[in-house]
Amino acid sequence: MVGRVKKFPRITRRFNSPLCSLGELANIAYGNFAHKIYSHPNDARLSAMAANKDLSPETLLRRSEFATALTEAGFPIASATLATIAVRGGGPPFRYFGRIPLYPWGEGLDWARGRLSKPVASTAEAALLAGHA
Repeated sequence: MVGRVKKFPRITRRFNSPLCSLGELANIAYGNFAHKIYSHPNDARLSAMAANKDLSPETLLRRSEFATALTEAGFPIASATLATIAVRGGGPPFRYFGRIPLYPWGEGLDWARGRLSKPVASTAEAALLAGHA
């Protein structure tokens, strides 16, 4: 016997719930695409440049490009993190071109290398170096 198939059982169940948040509605509406992160059109160009090591120290990069380049270089950081530390301080140096922040690649890479700890053999040793012992 073939029964009636509900096309969207998950949507009707959650949507009728009074505890459904706006974020859950967005996840329902966009399904598997809700986790996708917007990528800047220049990210493909930047990935090719980083793979070929074509970034000179004077190259100025937008925030999203800079985050992608640092991640490709082995220093994982998000564009949102760079925005936060641009406000709070302690981040890589940048310049403004109008309202657009531009990060010099060489200075930013030096900043990222400066955040690395000394090599450690254990987490206990890392805590000692950080002063958490």
